[in-house]
Amino acid sequence: MDINELKDFIKIKPFLLNKAEFMKHDLVTDKNIFGRKFDFIICRNVLIYFNNTLQNKTLYMFWENLNDDGFLVIGFHESIMGAMALKFIKKGHCYFKKSINKL
Repeated sequence: MDINELKDFIKIKPFLLNKAEFMKHDLVTDKNIFGRKFDFIICRNVLIYFNNTLQNKTLYMFWENLNDDGFLVIGFHESIMGAMALKFIKKGHCYFKKSINKL
């Protein structure tokens, strides 16, 4: 994965892109419909439009649906704050889910 903050893009390497599954999900009204765990979730430039309560609800849903040490990519101008920040480890522009044993 290549991240270029100046040009505001993320480029996924072809071998990863071929394994990707894209899903449409309404983060406001849908309950947890994923039904499985993921290694990688991208949700860029969405959280900035949510209030704190909805941000935390959405981040918790992502946290629940990430495998231990899975990672979440959010927008360059977004960050994880408050109690949810304790559930992730920030590495560059990615947030890694802390495994249950590390909480």
